[in-house]
Amino acid sequence: MNSTVNVCPNCGTELIPQARFCRICGTKLATTVMATSSSPITPSIEGKDAPKIDETIFNTLYARKRVKEIEKEIKKILQEVEMLVNKSKAGLMDKQEAKREIDSAKQKVLKLTQEKKEWENLAKNKLEVEKLHESFSDVSDKLRKLNDMKHAGTIKHPEVHAEMVRKYQQELATIRVELDRHLQSLQLWMALLRDELTQQEKEIEKLKIQVELKEISKSDADKKEKEILEKNKKKRFVLQSLREIYEEIKS
Repeated sequence: MNSTVNVCPNCGTELIPQARFCRICGTKLATTVMATSSSPITPSIEGKDAPKIDETIFNTLYARKRVKEIEKEIKKILQEVEMLVNKSKAGLMDKQEAKREIDSAKQKVLKLTQEKKEWENLAKNKLEVEKLHESFSDVSDKLRKLNDMKHAGTIKHPEVHAEMVRKYQQELATIRVELDRHLQSLQLWMALLRDELTQQEKEIEKLKIQVELKEISKSDADKKEKEILEKNKKKRFVLQSLREIYEEIKS
């Protein structure tokens, strides 16, 4: 039996037999990793070629977008309430009717405010890639300040400056490796979500064709389409969040 252990060329993690992506850093492998024993082949992570987004990360990203969406919804409702109040005062609307609509709007705001509170704590969580980006920026700032101090003549001994420069450059190099690794994971997650959303579009298109061919009723097709769209709503939010994070870090 071949005792050779296959490892990821990027991070050194032991690889799953026949894996196409590293389960830790997400690196795409040049060739399929061969099984090293006669034991059954272990499938890739959760049956997918690319790693899935961790549930906590997924929910954190969704929470951020949902909080922003709720804020927009509340703002819109409050604007409508203001219009109702003005119409009632101007005699353009029955006061009792206006009151009913205003009370209903207030209930919606209360409900949305409660939902917002539920998502806010989760939305505050930071992804590891964001923490790394902050660390990289902090060390870069220290290096810039150090060089400014040298140019200003604050540092008297050149060897002290050189030693500290080496220290910060080493820190930056270490963080850069980890940051690039996490950015690669973001790219894989975005690709995975885009594929899943494309599949959703195909399913909806198939439903419309089936209606035309009278294989299913329009009401059944509409119901299934609604289920598909609702199921993938979070994925669209998360994909948008991933794009924003990736573009901010890369800029």
